[in-house]
Amino acid sequence: MNGTGFFGSLRRRLSGDERGMALIVTMLVLMVVTALSIATVQLALHNTSQSAFDKKRDLALQAAESGLDSYVNFLRSTSGSAICDPFTGTIQSKPASTFSVTAQFYDATGATVTCGAPGVDPDSALVSSTGASGATQNASRTLESLVNLKEIYAGLGQAIFSNDGITLANRLTVVGDVGNDGDIYTNGNLTMSNNVSVQGNVYSQGSATISNSGSINADIWATGAIILNNNPVVYGNVKSASSSVDLQNSTHVLGNVRAGTSITLANNSQIDGIQTPNSPSEPPPSVPLPQLLWNSGVQQSWQDNGYTVQTYSDCASAKSFIDNMPVGDFVVRITPACSLTWANNSTINIRGNLAIVTDGDVETTNQTNINAVGGEFSFFVIVPYPSAGSPVCTSGNITFSNNTSLTGLETFVYSPCTVNYGNNNAGGWNGQLVGGVVNITNQMQLNYRPISVPSATLTGFKSGISFIRET
Repeated sequence: MNGTGFFGSLRRRLSGDERGMALIVTMLVLMVVTALSIATVQLALHNTSQSAFDKKRDLALQAAESGLDSYVNFLRSTSGSAICDPFTGTIQSKPASTFSVTAQFYDATGATVTCGAPGVDPDSALVSSTGASGATQNASRTLESLVNLKEIYAGLGQAIFSNDGITLANRLTVVGDVGNDGDIYTNGNLTMSNNVSVQGNVYSQGSATISNSGSINADIWATGAIILNNNPVVYGNVKSASSSVDLQNSTHVLGNVRAGTSITLANNSQIDGIQTPNSPSEPPPSVPLPQLLWNSGVQQSWQDNGYTVQTYSDCASAKSFIDNMPVGDFVVRITPACSLTWANNSTINIRGNLAIVTDGDVETTNQTNINAVGGEFSFFVIVPYPSAGSPVCTSGNITFSNNTSLTGLETFVYSPCTVNYGNNNAGGWNGQLVGGVVNITNQMQLNYRPISVPSATLTGFKSGISFIRET
């Protein structure tokens, strides 16, 4: 057989047919691969589009949360018809996101009330916050919250307010009045150390540094950097509007953490919620130092509330009256400035509501006992804000130290200068502290009680959130 004839011709035909089949098979394979590639690209484009939309939805939810937080805090410094105005904002994110907030107000019986009606202070509000994200705002989500409202007079809605900065140390405990409402606020930087516990929110227009154990039962919200170090526990959220959040040495945050720049965890620190770094947000709503003045109109307001005003030009006479206070409600007005001081083992028996309003210093030392006799009363220690110009703090400072105890009293302390508490009553006292600078050292318990100051005007509402849900 030499490859000629019938069989050779057949082999040649079959061989040619095989070459043709290989070409066909190759083309079919290329078509299948091309179809799979097209399907893969389409699936990738779909997944990319879906991922981008999911990101927009996440940003929309964050915007709705920011809108709710911002509106609730807006209420703290707003009253009257202003709470009815449109409330919107823009969040600096990529893509851009916005929020829009509306509210329906109710009285104590649950009936709706007209927003901003004269003489009508709402008891609660149903707040709806819608966040939207994307160039056409095509992704949106809405949160709804019922908040209970409590009036704030003259901006005095915190357990502790410090205008220029605040230092809290050595087993300070702040107990809320109703739940976690024992808030701390400063327009400066905040430092807390050595097992400080707060049943409320912590707000700082500067930085916030919390170290050496302790706990925050609600949120921490600062404009600047937040540093949490050595075992503190935060049961709410942590947010730095423009800077970093740094968690060190077994810090535990049970809520979410959001930072304007970076979020850092070191040495067994833990965040249970969502971490959102590089996400600038709104700073805490600014609350200026309340300006409690003293003039004829303010004096008349105290008198209209049943107080008798006793005016003294020296501290010795004023102290003699206070030490032998008769039954009744009194304002002890001391001007010009002098130093009102109680020394070792002093006892002051208060037989009614008492306000000390002085231009000078007030100081207690070495076991001073201030007692309500015959009932429970309000006790005010006030250095008035100057009627013109800024405070000059060569005098006007208030210092309670070395086991000063207050029994049966709700105490309100105010100075545009410095308020110092040290070596104080671990058993606790009730009231509020407001100062240009506030320093608390060495074991104290403050039970927050919102105290109405005669002549103070309604300036906002403290909000207690009952629930939050997505609608």
